Amino acid sequence: MAETWQDVRCARIAAADLPALADLRREGAIHLAIDGPFAWIFWDDDSRETGVTRRVLLERLLPLPGVEMLTRREGIWYRPGEHLPSFEVPSIVPGSSTFLHRSILPGAIPIAAANADPFCPVELRVVREDRGLARPASALRCRLGDLARWADLAPTVRIESLLGAWCPISGDPGAVQALVIARNASLPEIPDGSRYWGDSVLIPIGFRTDPELAETSMREVVGALPDELVILDTASRELIPREAFRTLRRAGIRTAMAGGGPS
Repeated sequence: MAETWQDVRCARIAAADLPALADLRREGAIHLAIDGPFAWIFWDDDSRETGVTRRVLLERLLPLPGVEMLTRREGIWYRPGEHLPSFEVPSIVPGSSTFLHRSILPGAIPIAAANADPFCPVELRVVREDRGLARPASALRCRLGDLARWADLAPTVRIESLLGAWCPISGDPGAVQALVIARNASLPEIPDGSRYWGDSVLIPIGFRTDPELAETSMREVVGALPDELVILDTASRELIPREAFRTLRRAGIRTAMAGGGPS
């Protein structure tokens, strides 16, 4: 009987050439057996996809150097066109062979070249919070005069639960802007004040940063030192040394209103 490549069911290749079959790992009809420096590849004819499997397999095997093809007639292996059987082929018994995907890693993954375009810098902005996310206020900016009127009526223990700082006074003390920070306490009820959320970076209530970053990253972006408090507003940013903040006291606020410095 004349044999053609469609009758081939086995091939012997160098074990070092197995990576050439890496893209056939999904084909469950392919088995292999390792015999020293050689690998015996077997495929059956039991599925409807076998024709495709055999054709693709032979396309991978034929270009390999030293490959030997074999056909099977009445349970005995022959080289194509020969009448004497080949007894070199190992017997396929349980445990003597394995599936292709258990012995070969996937083929190399092509990696595209990195985009040569330079990265475009993104500006850190303060934008309106449009997701309805509520955050607790942790700081208040208000006029020193408004803070003084609140302090005249507030309990001493509540005043001294806050930290405060204001700029050196020149001109009308009552118009000087003061910044008050809550220390596990509620902020003063001053309607005209601007409230902020955050810890080491303060952002106006109702706003967020774009892009949204962790406070440590935002501090790096603005170049803040470890002992500086950052205030990000829609049109400006401020860096305030933490040593500028003092425990608020009624007497200190009154002294500032009289034209003296913070105490």
